[in-house]
Amino acid sequence: MRRAAGFTLLEILLVVVIVAVSASGVVMVWPEPVDTRTQEAGQALYQRMKLWAEQSWLEGRTYGVRINEHDYQLLTLGEEKWQPVSSERWATTGALPEQSRFSLTMDGFGWQQQDRLFEDKPLFEDLFDENNEPSVAPPQIWLLPNGELTPFTLLIETEGSAVWQLKANELAQFTWQRAGDRS
Repeated sequence: MRRAAGFTLLEILLVVVIVAVSASGVVMVWPEPVDTRTQEAGQALYQRMKLWAEQSWLEGRTYGVRINEHDYQLLTLGEEKWQPVSSERWATTGALPEQSRFSLTMDGFGWQQQDRLFEDKPLFEDLFDENNEPSVAPPQIWLLPNGELTPFTLLIETEGSAVWQLKANELAQFTWQRAGDRS
């Protein structure tokens, strides 16, 4: 007697399981789009800025945020100079994906660079620094204990074009949106 040709149910299930495991392995190593990672990093900064502004008001301390091209850091004004903040309760630093960068513009009348009479640099650059400790670059954004902050617009650029925008006014009101959106 001749046996019927075809696959058994067990063989079909085995093939389906192998294909599913292979597909899940490919999906897990598939790189996340740069725009998604950039958006998540920008939203994290947005949430942290709101938290830091509230902390400054609650603690009665002056904080500052130093924005570099690819990262940022929370600083506090010590007795003589700015110092990095270390906290176990909340994040004090962050970074963008490698393909993205920050572009910071200070807003408001008092921050316009073209209206200055003198160069913006210290008069005595570390002449009296006795410890020879590396100095921390000062922040561009100040978070004051009275609830105010330095107004700014922070663009997050990917591959040369602005993608996301974080904006704040003097009263610590933040907006997070796609660059170019009007609100």
